Formats: sequence, structure tokens, C-alpha cells
Amino acid sequence: MKKHISEHQLFGSESIAKILLRLAPPVMLAQLIQALYNIVDSLFVASYAESGLTALFIICPAQLLMIALAAGKGVRGCQP
Repeated sequence: MKKHISEHQLFGSESIAKILLRLAPPVMLAQLIQALYNIVDSLFVASYAESGLTALFIICPAQLLMIALAAGKGVRGCQP
């Protein structure tokens, strides 16, 4: 059975590289899924109207920022 390491033990004893390698992949996966969603959504909307595609490109950076912050908060945990 794998020993559970609390967040304080992890940040107090592990190197920064190990912490990043452990915490970064879930955030990267969330970003990849969101990017693929945006590509498919863009192709779908582009078949209907050019103005809809323009709206998607305007909102995309804000949406990615919100997803990144939410995924980072989820990986970090619910501590303030």
C-alpha cells in the first residue's frame, strides 16, 4: 500500500522539480482537453457564421485562463 504524503510533507521535503512533475500533469491534461474542445467548437461554429467564429476567438484566452486557474486550484486542494 502506498504511503500517503500530506501537502506540507511534500512541499517541505521534496525538490521543486519532483513537485512540478507530480502536480503539473493533471493541469496539462485539463488544458489539452480544453484546447481540443475549442478546436472542435471552432470548426462547428465556422460552418454557420463568421461572426460566431470571431466571438469564439475573442473569448478563448479568458476561457483558458479560467480553466487553468480552476485546474490549478483543484490540484492544489481546497486550502486557502
